[in-house]
Amino acid sequence: SLQKRKIKAMNEMNTNKRPKALTLQKGVVFYFILFLYALLMTQLLRNSISAVFFWFMLIAAPLSFAVMMIGKAAIQIFVMTDKNQTEKLSPVEYEIRVINTSPLPYPFVEVIMSKPRDDGVRTLKENLILSLVPLGGYSVKRTVVFRYRGLYEIGVHEIYISDPLRLFRLRVDVDNFSNVTVYPRKLEFERESERLSPLISIL
Repeated sequence: SLQKRKIKAMNEMNTNKRPKALTLQKGVVFYFILFLYALLMTQLLRNSISAVFFWFMLIAAPLSFAVMMIGKAAIQIFVMTDKNQTEKLSPVEYEIRVINTSPLPYPFVEVIMSKPRDDGVRTLKENLILSLVPLGGYSVKRTVVFRYRGLYEIGVHEIYISDPLRLFRLRVDVDNFSNVTVYPRKLEFERESERLSPLISIL
Protein backbone atom coordinates (compact mmCIF):
# COMPACT_ATOMS: atom_id res chain seq x y z
CA SER A 1 0.00 0.00 0.00
CA LEU A 2 0.94 3.68 -0.23
CA GLN A 3 1.41 3.95 3.53
CA LYS A 4 3.82 1.01 3.59
CA ARG A 5 5.85 2.56 0.78
CA LYS A 6 6.13 5.84 2.71
CA ILE A 7 7.30 3.99 5.83
CA LYS A 8 9.87 2.06 3.78
CA ALA A 9 11.16 5.28 2.18
CA MET A 10 11.48 6.94 5.61
CA ASN A 11 13.39 3.95 6.95
CA GLU A 12 15.79 4.09 4.01
CA MET A 13 16.36 7.81 4.63
CA ASN A 14 17.13 7.15 8.28
CA THR A 15 19.50 4.33 7.35
CA ASN A 16 21.45 6.53 4.92
CA LYS A 17 21.56 9.46 7.33
CA ARG A 18 25.14 10.45 8.07
CA PRO A 19 26.48 10.84 11.62
CA LYS A 20 27.21 14.23 13.16
CA ALA A 21 30.08 16.24 11.72
CA LEU A 22 31.96 16.29 15.05
CA THR A 23 31.70 13.66 17.77
CA LEU A 24 33.49 12.99 21.04
CA GLN A 25 35.35 9.72 21.55
CA LYS A 26 35.90 7.61 24.64
CA GLY A 27 39.33 9.16 25.22
CA VAL A 28 37.63 12.38 26.36
CA VAL A 29 36.66 10.79 29.68
CA PHE A 30 40.24 9.65 30.37
CA TYR A 31 41.60 13.05 29.35
CA PHE A 32 39.15 14.85 31.66
CA ILE A 33 40.21 12.65 34.60
CA LEU A 34 43.90 13.36 33.92
CA PHE A 35 43.18 17.08 33.62
CA LEU A 36 41.44 17.13 37.02
CA TYR A 37 44.32 15.14 38.50
CA ALA A 38 46.87 17.62 37.08
CA LEU A 39 44.85 20.53 38.46
CA LEU A 40 44.65 18.93 41.88
CA MET A 41 48.38 18.14 41.98
CA THR A 42 49.19 21.72 40.98
CA GLN A 43 47.16 23.08 43.88
CA LEU A 44 48.53 20.60 46.42
CA LEU A 45 52.20 20.27 45.51
CA ARG A 46 52.90 23.67 43.95
CA ASN A 47 56.16 22.53 42.33
CA SER A 48 57.54 22.90 38.81
CA ILE A 49 56.82 19.29 37.74
CA SER A 50 53.13 19.49 38.59
CA ALA A 51 52.91 22.90 36.90
CA VAL A 52 54.47 21.54 33.68
CA PHE A 53 52.11 18.57 33.72
CA PHE A 54 49.12 20.86 34.20
CA TRP A 55 50.09 23.16 31.33
CA PHE A 56 50.70 20.15 29.11
CA MET A 57 47.23 18.81 29.83
CA LEU A 58 45.79 22.28 29.28
CA ILE A 59 47.19 22.75 25.77
CA ALA A 60 47.23 19.12 24.59
CA ALA A 61 43.55 18.94 23.64
CA PRO A 62 43.42 22.26 21.69
CA LEU A 63 46.60 21.35 19.80
CA SER A 64 45.27 17.89 18.99
CA PHE A 65 41.99 19.43 17.81
CA ALA A 66 43.89 21.92 15.61
CA VAL A 67 45.85 19.09 13.97
CA MET A 68 42.58 17.33 13.17
CA MET A 69 41.08 20.47 11.61
CA ILE A 70 44.18 20.96 9.46
CA GLY A 71 43.63 17.44 8.17
CA LYS A 72 40.20 18.43 6.88
CA ALA A 73 41.91 20.52 4.19
CA ALA A 74 45.15 18.57 3.94
CA ILE A 75 43.73 15.11 3.18
CA GLN A 76 42.64 15.00 -0.45
CA ILE A 77 40.80 12.37 -2.48
CA PHE A 78 41.34 11.58 -6.16
CA VAL A 79 39.20 9.12 -8.15
CA MET A 80 40.15 8.04 -11.66
CA THR A 81 38.89 5.51 -14.22
CA ASP A 82 40.44 4.78 -17.59
CA LYS A 83 37.00 4.94 -19.23
CA ASN A 84 33.54 6.26 -18.33
CA GLN A 85 31.67 4.23 -20.95
CA THR A 86 32.36 0.62 -21.83
CA GLU A 87 30.78 -2.55 -23.13
CA LYS A 88 29.79 -5.41 -20.90
CA LEU A 89 32.62 -7.85 -20.04
CA SER A 90 35.27 -5.28 -21.00
CA PRO A 91 38.02 -4.52 -18.43
CA VAL A 92 37.89 -1.16 -16.63
CA GLU A 93 40.78 0.13 -14.55
CA TYR A 94 40.08 2.46 -11.64
CA GLU A 95 42.16 4.08 -8.92
CA ILE A 96 41.24 5.80 -5.64
CA ARG A 97 43.99 7.88 -4.01
CA VAL A 98 44.04 9.28 -0.46
CA ILE A 99 46.79 11.89 -0.18
CA ASN A 100 48.08 13.69 2.91
CA THR A 101 49.48 17.00 1.67
CA SER A 102 50.57 18.26 5.10
CA PRO A 103 53.80 17.63 7.06
CA LEU A 104 51.70 16.27 9.93
CA PRO A 105 50.93 12.56 10.43
CA TYR A 106 47.33 11.32 10.62
CA PRO A 107 47.33 7.87 12.24
CA PHE A 108 43.56 7.50 12.52
CA VAL A 109 41.74 8.00 9.21
CA GLU A 110 38.72 6.06 7.99
CA VAL A 111 37.59 6.24 4.36
CA ILE A 112 34.06 5.22 3.31
CA MET A 113 34.23 4.28 -0.36
CA SER A 114 32.16 2.60 -3.05
CA LYS A 115 34.12 0.12 -5.14
CA PRO A 116 33.16 -2.76 -7.44
CA ARG A 117 33.11 -6.30 -6.16
CA ASP A 118 35.79 -8.58 -7.52
CA ASP A 119 33.19 -10.44 -9.61
CA GLY A 120 32.00 -7.17 -11.19
CA VAL A 121 28.35 -7.75 -10.34
CA ARG A 122 27.79 -4.51 -8.40
CA THR A 123 29.48 -1.91 -6.21
CA LEU A 124 29.62 -2.10 -2.42
CA LYS A 125 30.37 0.32 0.40
CA GLU A 126 33.66 -0.44 2.08
CA ASN A 127 35.39 1.02 5.16
CA LEU A 128 39.14 1.53 4.78
CA ILE A 129 41.21 2.24 7.92
CA LEU A 130 44.41 4.18 7.16
CA SER A 131 47.42 5.65 8.92
CA LEU A 132 48.80 8.46 6.75
CA VAL A 133 52.41 9.55 7.11
CA PRO A 134 53.45 13.18 6.45
CA LEU A 135 53.25 14.02 2.74
CA GLY A 136 52.28 10.42 2.03
CA GLY A 137 49.24 8.62 0.73
CA TYR A 138 47.48 5.39 -0.06
CA SER A 139 46.20 4.09 -3.39
CA VAL A 140 43.60 1.47 -4.32
CA LYS A 141 44.15 0.41 -7.93
CA ARG A 142 42.15 -2.41 -9.47
CA THR A 143 40.89 -3.76 -12.79
CA VAL A 144 37.32 -5.00 -12.91
CA VAL A 145 35.09 -6.59 -15.54
CA PHE A 146 31.43 -5.61 -15.21
CA ARG A 147 29.05 -8.44 -16.06
CA TYR A 148 25.83 -6.47 -16.36
CA ARG A 149 24.87 -3.23 -18.03
CA GLY A 150 24.02 -0.21 -15.94
CA LEU A 151 25.60 2.73 -14.11
CA TYR A 152 28.34 1.95 -11.60
CA GLU A 153 29.51 4.55 -9.06
CA ILE A 154 33.15 4.37 -7.92
CA GLY A 155 34.58 6.78 -5.37
CA VAL A 156 34.53 8.10 -1.82
CA HIS A 157 31.48 9.12 0.19
CA GLU A 158 33.20 10.59 3.26
CA ILE A 159 36.25 10.36 5.45
CA TYR A 160 36.56 10.39 9.23
CA ILE A 161 39.60 11.98 10.86
CA SER A 162 40.49 11.45 14.52
CA ASP A 163 42.92 13.70 16.36
CA PRO A 164 46.22 12.19 17.61
CA LEU A 165 44.85 11.85 21.16
CA ARG A 166 41.63 10.26 19.87
CA LEU A 167 39.44 12.76 21.71
CA PHE A 168 37.45 13.97 18.70
CA ARG A 169 36.22 12.47 15.42
CA LEU A 170 35.52 14.71 12.43
CA ARG A 171 33.37 13.72 9.44
CA VAL A 172 34.37 15.25 6.11
CA ASP A 173 31.87 14.88 3.26
CA VAL A 174 33.76 14.15 0.05
CA ASP A 175 31.25 12.75 -2.47
CA ASN A 176 33.93 12.34 -5.13
CA PHE A 177 32.85 9.74 -7.67
CA SER A 178 33.61 8.56 -11.16
CA ASN A 179 30.65 6.95 -12.91
CA VAL A 180 31.07 4.10 -15.38
CA THR A 181 28.20 3.37 -17.77
CA VAL A 182 28.16 -0.21 -19.05
CA TYR A 183 26.35 -0.95 -22.32
CA PRO A 184 25.43 -4.31 -23.91
CA ARG A 185 28.07 -5.73 -26.21
CA LYS A 186 27.76 -4.94 -29.93
CA LEU A 187 27.74 -8.65 -30.69
CA GLU A 188 24.43 -8.96 -28.86
CA PHE A 189 22.90 -6.23 -31.03
CA GLU A 190 24.16 -7.94 -34.18
CA ARG A 191 22.69 -11.30 -33.18
CA GLU A 192 19.39 -9.66 -32.29
CA SER A 193 19.23 -7.87 -35.64
CA GLU A 194 20.04 -11.11 -37.49
CA ARG A 195 17.25 -12.88 -35.62
CA LEU A 196 14.73 -10.16 -36.45
CA SER A 197 15.74 -9.61 -40.07
CA PRO A 198 13.59 -12.52 -41.48
CA LEU A 199 10.55 -11.16 -39.63
CA ILE A 200 11.15 -7.67 -41.02
CA SER A 201 11.48 -9.04 -44.56
CA ILE A 202 8.15 -10.92 -44.22
CA LEU A 203 6.40 -7.79 -43.04
